Amino acid sequence: MIELKEKKDCCGCSACVAICPVDCITMKEDSEGFLYPVTDSTKCLECGLCTKVCPVINPGPVRRPEECCAARTEDPARLEECASGGAFQVIADRILEGGGAVFGCRFDGNHEAVHDMAEDAEGIAAFTGSKYIQSRMEDNFRRVRQILKTGRKVLFTGTPCQVAGLNAFLRRPYDNLLTVDLICHGVPSPGVWRQYIAEETEYREKEGCGKTAIGDIRFRDKRNAGWKGYNFTIAFSATDGNSRREILLSEKGKAENLFIRGFLANFYSRPSCYHCPAREFRSGSDITIGDFWGIEKFMHGFDDNRGVSAVMVNTRKGKEMWDSVKAVKTPAEYWQILDYNKCLEQSVPENGTRNKFFTEGPEDIHTRIREFLKN
Repeated sequence: MIELKEKKDCCGCSACVAICPVDCITMKEDSEGFLYPVTDSTKCLECGLCTKVCPVINPGPVRRPEECCAARTEDPARLEECASGGAFQVIADRILEGGGAVFGCRFDGNHEAVHDMAEDAEGIAAFTGSKYIQSRMEDNFRRVRQILKTGRKVLFTGTPCQVAGLNAFLRRPYDNLLTVDLICHGVPSPGVWRQYIAEETEYREKEGCGKTAIGDIRFRDKRNAGWKGYNFTIAFSATDGNSRREILLSEKGKAENLFIRGFLANFYSRPSCYHCPAREFRSGSDITIGDFWGIEKFMHGFDDNRGVSAVMVNTRKGKEMWDSVKAVKTPAEYWQILDYNKCLEQSVPENGTRNKFFTEGPEDIHTRIREFLKN
């Protein structure tokens, strides 16, 4: 039976929930907004499967990529929509062409992150772009296994700990499964995010905008400022009587937006992110993708500030897939990617005031983040 003594010992992947044969484990949200497993001991069979599939208890071996490259999609319109160079989209295209299914992260109706399955281009479009919140896995590990057993190809994308959890849950390799994880800084609190967007909506209504609802959210909007100077944007729809208007919040992500600044200051990442069990390619993923920050120092002609993906091929299966996709590619060295993506190998440091952030300070999350950033 899973017995959680310290919060840092759970990455929230939900593999224990998915593997339980009697469904006696559920994910419950704590006071910080993160989900943790809770076991109903009256139903538990003491089979031990939950501990066998836990990627924290059973971390994978340290690995290094077999091959690396810089890449971007050949489609300018799709490049504009994605966070970096569109590596996910071109891989997903190949899976769909073969009649497969794609699992990824999207926003739900409450603008919170959830994992889901897509079987067409419209579906994978919802997975496009960064979501700086930990997604709810729900029953998707079981859905993946069910589809794999039919023989269809499956692409599963997620954070390294989510990929590690899936691989552990499946308990054996599947030739028709391709796993792709992301270069991950860590995952911020869904609870902080929930409060942040609620306050943003409330502020618009207090300004006299009328009834306000959130439409599109982009953590990494490069349409105006480009890839390196990306903006954080929220599109609001405001209704006042018979009139309706659109309002756009657009702030420079790393320089102005409070939610992203607080996240990058490590105030509200999940405790396990400061002790990540899946870094150094321990997830077992076939391919790792992310932003090729610093590429202008190594490949001057490849960088146009519209986005470049760093692609790290980790397995033979990953190489076969990557060789088959249509994209603009150029070889790279692993150290060139690592130079600006230290979190591939190192967990982010916990901010010394993190505990105070959740227990002290103003109730208004905007004010709280602002005050802690000053200290």
